[in-house]
Amino acid sequence: MDKVNLLPWRQEWRQKQRRRFIQISSLALVFLSALFALLGFRWQSAINELHQNNAQLELVVTNIYQQGEEAKERQNQIEQLQHQIERQQLNNTRSLALLLALSPLVQFVPHRIRINTVSFESSRILLEGQTDHAQHIQALQGALTTSACFVDVELYSIKQLNDGSGGEQFKISYQVATAMLDVCMEEWLSDEVRHD
Repeated sequence: MDKVNLLPWRQEWRQKQRRRFIQISSLALVFLSALFALLGFRWQSAINELHQNNAQLELVVTNIYQQGEEAKERQNQIEQLQHQIERQQLNNTRSLALLLALSPLVQFVPHRIRINTVSFESSRILLEGQTDHAQHIQALQGALTTSACFVDVELYSIKQLNDGSGGEQFKISYQVATAMLDVCMEEWLSDEVRHD
């Protein structure tokens, strides 16, 4: 049997295998490069989208913060207005209470009584005056006591005048019944209208 030399065939086969390996490696390298480029592009797109979303969220948060600050400022303005209204109402109530407190000078004081001073001690009104007869003082005290508008009517003192006129000096104090303030003011104002 003749000997066959397989060496050239093997070398050729090896060269083909090597070329095939280089081709497959090149194709794999091209495919991997394209795949990485695609993944990189998609990754970069996702990052850009995240940056845009972050910018939009920051804008929304900034707007919400500004709206919150504006709401706080409006709330402060509303509270200031409410305090002003409350102060005005308190001043109005005090004015009404003062008017009502001094209404005995018009309504209940008999003509023969002279009021010398009107003073305020805490929540009490103190009247000091003089008259010719003690019965006028008692009439004033009785009028204040029977009125629902006044409470804690107290007659402090009655002194004889030393001027020989036979008159008497007195001090009387009372408080305004704040619970009856509206009713008493209406009554007093209607009395004033009737007197006019």
